[in-house]
Amino acid sequence: MASPAARLQLTVVALLALLALLRGGIYAVSFPAFEGPDENAHYEYVRLVYETGRWPSLTDTSPVLREQVTTYMRERGYGLYRRGANNRPELIFSTEITRQPPAYYVLAALSQVPLGDVSLPVQVVAMRLVSVLLTAGTVVLSFLLAHELFPRDRLLWLGVPLVVTLVPGFTFVGAMTNNDGLAAFGVTLVLYLGVVILQRGITRGRAFAIIAAVALALLSKRTAIHALPLALFVIPLYYGIPGLRGHARSLRRFALTLVVGIAALLAIGSLAITFDGDAAEWTKVGMTSRSASAEAASLGQHSLRVAGDVPTEWGGLIQSVSPEEVMRLRGRTVTVGAWARASNSASAPGGFAIGDSVNGAQSEVGVPLTAGPEWTFHRVHKTVEPAATELYVRLQAEPGAQVLFDGVVLVEGLIAPNAGLPQARDTGAASVVWGGRELISLVRDGSGEERLPRLRHRVARTLQTMRLDPGIVAAMLDPTNYAPGLRARWPELLRFAFESFWGNFGWLNVPLGSTWYNAALALLLPGLAGLVLFTWRQLRPSDELGSGQRKSLALLAAAACLTFVVGLLPFLANAFPGELPQGRYLYTGIVPFAVFVMLGYRQIVPERWTRLSLFGLLLALVAFDGLALATYVLPRYFAV
Repeated sequence: MASPAARLQLTVVALLALLALLRGGIYAVSFPAFEGPDENAHYEYVRLVYETGRWPSLTDTSPVLREQVTTYMRERGYGLYRRGANNRPELIFSTEITRQPPAYYVLAALSQVPLGDVSLPVQVVAMRLVSVLLTAGTVVLSFLLAHELFPRDRLLWLGVPLVVTLVPGFTFVGAMTNNDGLAAFGVTLVLYLGVVILQRGITRGRAFAIIAAVALALLSKRTAIHALPLALFVIPLYYGIPGLRGHARSLRRFALTLVVGIAALLAIGSLAITFDGDAAEWTKVGMTSRSASAEAASLGQHSLRVAGDVPTEWGGLIQSVSPEEVMRLRGRTVTVGAWARASNSASAPGGFAIGDSVNGAQSEVGVPLTAGPEWTFHRVHKTVEPAATELYVRLQAEPGAQVLFDGVVLVEGLIAPNAGLPQARDTGAASVVWGGRELISLVRDGSGEERLPRLRHRVARTLQTMRLDPGIVAAMLDPTNYAPGLRARWPELLRFAFESFWGNFGWLNVPLGSTWYNAALALLLPGLAGLVLFTWRQLRPSDELGSGQRKSLALLAAAACLTFVVGLLPFLANAFPGELPQGRYLYTGIVPFAVFVMLGYRQIVPERWTRLSLFGLLLALVAFDGLALATYVLPRYFAV
């Protein structure tokens, strides 16, 4: 027979799960189809997994499916619109296929199996219910983690899951068709297992369990990449204590298990994904599926393949000049030249451009072209802005077209049209004689000759997929990206992240009023003040916390910091010019956030007031959530 404590724990788990499912279900049916951020693109990914029975590629994209979704949204006025090239509003329909890991989409595709031929809204609600289940799982894990960490403190092991459950923004995102819910669940599972290991000890079963949790997190979403370093951080936390020699055998066994498990995951991933022949130095944008070609070349054996592989989407390649060269070239004129021809048709429309960026505002000078069956040379020049922070070359093919580029060069100076054609000194066009001068090209691998070896290629592409491509890392490490002029936008970026974390619905076009965000801040401030007090107390010798608790809190602090690095720092470092950091990028760290806020409240709430404090917290969060839903969301979509 279960003990009273065990029965209480099961009851609390059941009630929390029921509350999360109920609230998630309300959100799932209250919001019209495709009114979650990029929900149309996530829906497309799920449907293609369901219809093809495999991980789809860009060539599987269905224009018919996209047209159905787009028509549905336009007829109802839903979705986010922006100005297109023709200065008319255009519906955003991004592409998540191949851009996001597949785990969520496989799970959501299972929800389509029993449906048969049903309407779009029913299909979307079925997918959303998968997200609701995952979000409820995160809520349950938050309770189990808090109970494991503070088994005798009801304010903490009840307050933490209440915060996670009742943040409106988390409930909203966790009830839409997207992979954010699985990412939060995966990272929280890694943290829970890490806390269990630090509290109870290492076993082989727990080692394999945390490896599986890391795999789940990595297969969920790019912003869950920090699950791997968090799992590895458990090792020094657990063994970095006096008496390490007594643990040497256990340490070797656990480390061997962890290394073998991670190596097996990497090996399986390498076998599952074959080498696709991409050029080494170019980043694919749009719908280009393969960026190097041996079909034809004006130099060497390869050329750069730029393709709109989907009939309705353009394709492109882009390469940025190093930050040092950008600073050197400010105010100077540069010239770009390239050979072009059609790949598999008599003509193929496309073009290329040279562009720069100043505080996120981009300026381009381009050359539209229609490539034919023969190689032709094209050029364009531009004066770099005096305050430019980025300089790049972009190659593009129109929807359905395939254009080959070769001998792409970017040189300093104005090369006049009567200066003749550049004569490359090597097959990669790294240096050329042009206009009577010998020049070094600032574009790397301008002919697609540098095709990455399999292992290096896989690692590079995986890092790019997981938001750790060299360009983003370089941006975060570049001191010029933290100059006073760029830091002036930080308050705006941080405010947007905070507000969308608590609740900015639809396509981030249904925000709450400023009073609501001020109320959320008022709820946080006492907890943050108490957390400062708690940190100060821990600087002095104390028996307030056990060894396992201190190490577990260190793990959660690392999780909070890494969530900030992955989800927010790239935007502060101007790695994504013009984009705003959405609060959902931080939901992989919502449980550490809740733990530290409630830990701060514990410092200022006497033990005898625990029950009253929990009731007040529940009342405040329910009121915040319910009134936000009733006064902002429902009137937006169901106004009479």
